[in-house]
Amino acid sequence: MNPTFKKAERLCHVKTIDSIFSRSNAENESFLVYPLKVVFQKKEENAMLPQVLISVPKRRFKRAVDRNLLKRRIREAYRLNKTLLPESAPSTIAFVYVANEILEFAQIERTMKKVLGRI
Repeated sequence: MNPTFKKAERLCHVKTIDSIFSRSNAENESFLVYPLKVVFQKKEENAMLPQVLISVPKRRFKRAVDRNLLKRRIREAYRLNKTLLPESAPSTIAFVYVANEILEFAQIERTMKKVLGRI
């Protein structure tokens, strides 16, 4: 895998986003590794790269500058460590930031390594 994060790897389709957060869908799994909550769907047969969604709630961070900073840090941590994903990786993954404070990149990267190893 290239250490890039292209458009094809981003989850943008509204129906897919709704289905990944749907509680009634039996294919969804989730777990929490502070400061990230991870929600994912099991692999589809035709998916090459997992599609990723990164979310930082407006309820916790009112200023867009703070939300964008955290999204950049999460995106960079994923981009650098996505080679840790197994071959049987899920087709869609959502990372939701749950901490109330802005954490350093090093801590987010350590968490991302744990998350990708656990998936």
